[in-house]
Order: sequence, then structure tokens, then C-alpha cells
Amino acid sequence: MPSKKFTAIVLAASRRGAQDPVAQMQGLSHKCLVTLNGVPMVQRVIDGLRGAKNVGRIFVSIENADILRTVPALAALLDKGEITAVQSEGNLAQSVYRAVGVINDPFPLVISTADNALHTPELVDYFCDEID
Repeated sequence: MPSKKFTAIVLAASRRGAQDPVAQMQGLSHKCLVTLNGVPMVQRVIDGLRGAKNVGRIFVSIENADILRTVPALAALLDKGEITAVQSEGNLAQSVYRAVGVINDPFPLVISTADNALHTPELVDYFCDEID
């Protein structure tokens, strides 16, 4: 287990906006909000990170926290302070750079996109264990 828990940044902003074909399939603004078996992909990623023993804090890079609030489970996590929204930028690299700049003591750091439905706590812990 790492000597210090990882900070997670989840990249959830829409780069294509209403033009994203995956989001369009479900009439959504963001690909990460697309549901698989009734659960939005971004929620799956956050659940995997929350269950990982190696992850301490979770920040979600997105245009506006209200987008996350459209998912009731994520609204509750925002309200409890279990996840924190940070303003996204024009591309992935700029969004990571901005998040690192506003997060107090962000390292060690693990970064994920929000449109990955395959994260499990075990996968996240294995990754963190191997890179520490």
C-alpha cells in the first residue's frame, strides 16, 4: 500500500458538447452521463475510486458541478464533500494542469476519464500499488 493515499482527478467535461454521438444516443450533454445498466459511467468511475483503499480524495473536472448534480448519487456525494468539482479547461492536459493548481497537496495523483465503465476498486488499487 502506498505511503500516502492518492488524489484522483476524474476528467468529465464534454469536449464535443451536444455533438458527441455517444451522448446523443441517450439525449445527453456529456458522454460520461450515458448509462449502462442504469448507472451513469461517471458514477461507475467514482464508485470504483471511492471503494479503492489507495484513493483518498476525488476531484471531478467538469464545466459546471450542476452537470454532476443531474445524477442523484453524485449530488449526494457533492453535498457531503466526498467528491469535489473543479473547473475544466479546453482540453485534457489543461484540465489536469488547472486541477493540480487548485488542489492542495495533490500528489500522488491518479487520473481517469469519466467515460470508463470498467473501473473496480481492485483495479484501481492494483494500479496504485504498482506505480507507487
